Amino acid sequence: MVAGGIVTIAVGVVRGRLAIQRLGRIYVWMTFGAAVLAAAAMERALVTNDFSMAYVAVNHSSSTPLLYTGSSLWVLPDSSFLHCGLVLTGSL
Repeated sequence: MVAGGIVTIAVGVVRGRLAIQRLGRIYVWMTFGAAVLAAAAMERALVTNDFSMAYVAVNHSSSTPLLYTGSSLWVLPDSSFLHCGLVLTGSL
């Protein structure tokens, strides 16, 4: 999705067509929606102790308090790409 948005916006700029550039914004919203869904799925897996997901199995314990469980998605290096993607697409 991200690559498609970049290509769409670049083509719009090169050809000077505003309609194609506006189409690129749709890709930004699609990427933001995907990042929100991914973050929600990871939070749900952490909160419900779903150890079938590799991230939860490696970085989580069922005895961890809920406050720390909810924040572990945002502070661990393994999930920093998800966090950065969510913040960056949300700011656009």
